[in-house]
Amino acid sequence: VLLVLHNEPGASGGLASVEARAAALSRLAGIVCVSEFVRRGVTEGLPPALSGRVHAILNGLPLDTLPPPAEEREPLVLFVGRLTPEKGADAFVAACARALPALPGWRAEIVGARWYGDRRDSPYATALRRQAAAAGIALAGFLDNDATLARMARAAIVVMPSRWAEPLGRVAQEALACGAALVTSGRGGLPEAAGDAALF
Repeated sequence: VLLVLHNEPGASGGLASVEARAAALSRLAGIVCVSEFVRRGVTEGLPPALSGRVHAILNGLPLDTLPPPAEEREPLVLFVGRLTPEKGADAFVAACARALPALPGWRAEIVGARWYGDRRDSPYATALRRQAAAAGIALAGFLDNDATLARMARAAIVVMPSRWAEPLGRVAQEALACGAALVTSGRGGLPEAAGDAALF
């Protein structure tokens, strides 16, 4: 039995301690992590005999399902993600509020909701909507993956200002695969997802 971790062990209650990870590995063939960042978190404090059974295999993208990048990009700066403090949507709004007045013809848009298809707002998301409206930033709400990828294929820039140490950063992978320029905080596994193709 292999355990595949899509999150760092501190976020997984049953694996938060070294003892818990050692106990899990004593019953498993191994643990596969979606990034080297997650693998380092799992192996921290483990003896070499157990660390050797923890591997990093980055999530891939089915490139044949992605929309073709637009030949001419729209002057659009795009944020894609949950409307939560750790994803940094408020930092995106603040940066765009400062930048857009100096960029005639450019616009900014946020794709996302508090939690995937969840229509209810948190106090954070409610305040964010007010700030975005004041800055002229459009909020598209939750969109399915195909519609989101189509926007990424047209947008000139995708911004991923995560405060959270992302386990890998699927949005970063998708943005680059769709041909957008990527600006990201570089936290957690984001440097692995973006390599040298992003502005950190």
